[in-house]
Amino acid sequence: MEITEAGEKKDLSSQQVKLFARKSDGKIVEQTTGISITNATNGQVTIDLLNAAVQVPGYVYFELEISDDGGTISTANFIYKVISKVGSDEAIESTNEVATLKKIEEYVAQAKVELQNFKKLQTSMLETNNSINSQEALRVEAESLRVVSEEGRVAAETKREEAFKKFEG
Repeated sequence: MEITEAGEKKDLSSQQVKLFARKSDGKIVEQTTGISITNATNGQVTIDLLNAAVQVPGYVYFELEISDDGGTISTANFIYKVISKVGSDEAIESTNEVATLKKIEEYVAQAKVELQNFKKLQTSMLETNNSINSQEALRVEAESLRVVSEEGRVAAETKREEAFKKFEG
C-alpha cells in the first residue's frame, strides 16, 4: 500500500502506523502489529490483516493513523468487501486475539506502575527545580549586596588614597 499526502508520497521515516477497521457488524478493530513500513521515503506500507478485521462478511471501512512526535494524521477511509467464507463460523480460531488482550492487560498494569513512578520522579524534579530557583534568587540578592559593598570599598579606597597623597604632599 502506498500512502500519499496532497498528491505526494508521504515520508514515513520516524512514523508509527496504526490500522483501524470498522466491520459491517459495527465493531471496530485496532491493529498495531503486522504493519511494516517497507519503504519509508516512498510511503510504502505492508499490512498483514488480523483475522478479527475480516471475520464478518460485508464492507469493512479501513483507516490508517500515522503519528510521530509532531502529531497524528489519518488517511481517507478505504473499503474492502469481505465475502462469506466457505467454512463454518466455528472454524475461526481467535485464541491469538485473546492472548493479545491478556498481554494488553499486563502492559496496562505495568504502565500504571510506571506512571506512578514517573509522577513521583516528576514531583521530585519540580521540588529540586524550585529549590534551585530559590537559591538562584538568594545568589542574585547576595551578588547585588556584594556589588554595593564593592562600590563602597572602592569609594573608601579612593578617599584613602587622596588623603594619603595630601598627607605626603
